[in-house]
Parts: sequence; C-alpha cells; structure tokens
Amino acid sequence: MRVAIIIPARLHSTRLPGKLLLPAAGLPLICHTLLAAENLRCLAPEIFTPPIVATDAPEIAQVVRDFSRERHLSSQAVLTRSNHLSGSDRIAEAAEALPPEIDHVLNLQGDEPEIDPASLLPLLECLAKGKADLATLAYPLPASEATDPNLVKVVVDRALRALYFSRANLPYRRSTNLNPPAYGHVGVYLYRRPALERF
Repeated sequence: MRVAIIIPARLHSTRLPGKLLLPAAGLPLICHTLLAAENLRCLAPEIFTPPIVATDAPEIAQVVRDFSRERHLSSQAVLTRSNHLSGSDRIAEAAEALPPEIDHVLNLQGDEPEIDPASLLPLLECLAKGKADLATLAYPLPASEATDPNLVKVVVDRALRALYFSRANLPYRRSTNLNPPAYGHVGVYLYRRPALERF
C-alpha cells in the first residue's frame, strides 16, 4: 500500500475567510497541519509519500513552499481550480498527477492542525482488511457537543458505516434503542484511488 497525503486548502472559507493563513502559536494554521502530515509520514515512510497541499490560492502555496524550504521538508504545494465543491474534489484534481503505484489517497483537512498522526494509522488497517473504498474517523459525541454548529456530526449504523453527516443538531433521541449512535466527525478521509477517481 502506498498512500499520498493531500491537504485541501481553500483560502476563502465560508465561516472564517483566510483561516488557513491566520497565525496560531507563531505559524499560519496550514503550517501546523503540514507538520502533522510530516509526522504521519515519519511513522510509516514506506507507506506515506511527502504531503501535498492542494490549493486554489497562490498565497497559501507560497506559504507552504517557503515553510517547507525553511524547515527542509519534502512537502509541496500544487495549484488547483477554484471552483471545486469540496475538499475531495480538490484532492482528486491533485491526485491526477500521482504516479500509478500510489493506490490510496489520504484527505487531511487543512484546518486539522491538532490531529494525532497515530490516530490515522487505523484507517490503513480498515481498508486493508475490509471491503470499504473509503474510511474516516469519528469519536463518541459528548452531549455538550451535540448542538455545536461548528462541529460536524456523523450518524452511523451498527456496523459503523456512516449514514449521514450534519453540522445541524441531530434529530431528537427518544430512545437509544431506536436511534443510531452519533459521533463527532474528524476531517480526514482515506480513499482507495479508484474510488476517489469515481467520486
């Protein structure tokens, strides 16, 4: 298995425009996410290729290139079209240039700087042993987060297959026996490459 790490990075976020360039602990947010991706690559360099930031913004591309050069990182930035509807569309465009031996693509959201690289390794196991074409991460949703519109929620079935995702409040739970469990969603997806191409 060979996995390309691609970080979709759109400048004009709907809820917080320019957020990926906002400073956090002395660095633009995108740089923290890039460091998490580099740490993931270090955990399994035989599996993961150097991270790629796929962006529609020359400003983000330049920040990534400068940061990679200053820190001697192997990551790179590629410019994509600006009219993509989702991060997965953006990474699919960037993935078109990947060599054929790359058989999986990891979509790591640009605004996930605190992701624990080790938490991503189970995604590999999930696709290696299962029949799924894509896997994502979620965690049991605390009641205190159930109404947060900034948090994406996911409802799953008993086999932990996603039924739907929503930022809105989830439907009222009358009984835990009648309603599927809800989880908080983590912005990461691992695709088999043909599945990403079909998408």
